[in-house]
Amino acid sequence: MRAPAKIPAPAAIAMICFNDTRRKTAHCSGGGNRKEEVEMRCFILAAGAMLALSTGVALAQEAEAKLGEQEYMIACAGCHGEDGKGSGPMAELLVINPPDLTKITERTGGGAFPYYNTMILIDGRNDIRAHGGPMPIWGDRFMSDMRAHDAAWVTPESVKLAVKGRILALTQYLASIQQ
Repeated sequence: MRAPAKIPAPAAIAMICFNDTRRKTAHCSGGGNRKEEVEMRCFILAAGAMLALSTGVALAQEAEAKLGEQEYMIACAGCHGEDGKGSGPMAELLVINPPDLTKITERTGGGAFPYYNTMILIDGRNDIRAHGGPMPIWGDRFMSDMRAHDAAWVTPESVKLAVKGRILALTQYLASIQQ
């Protein structure tokens, strides 16, 4: 037997309020104050639910930003530096100078951060090597990391999603350090 589907909190509150308002107003005889009271209570409940939901979204975004920063420090800071300016401890050993990652938007003409192109460059599993070739192919490395886990949840689909998530978190971090 299947468990009943869960209804998201704001939708559930709206349904309860709608049903409660219909029930209460159906029994109101004259006065009109009861209907307004029920509607106000529902409004307050819905506003509280939206506040709780927006707080959850903010916390999730903060956690994602931290994940992107951690990913950067592990995968990129060695060459690009902790500040993203291309002065990491490995930079002097490379054939080409690592670019200043705080100037990606400026180098691409200003305006909006180039999320899609940045994700493709980080992934590296395409044939375009804008970094001149020496940059690691992070898509393959992230794939290998995920496949190394010997767990039941590791499926080809979960590996692809996890790799895209890591690349997206890293890209969002890079967008956040633009100057």
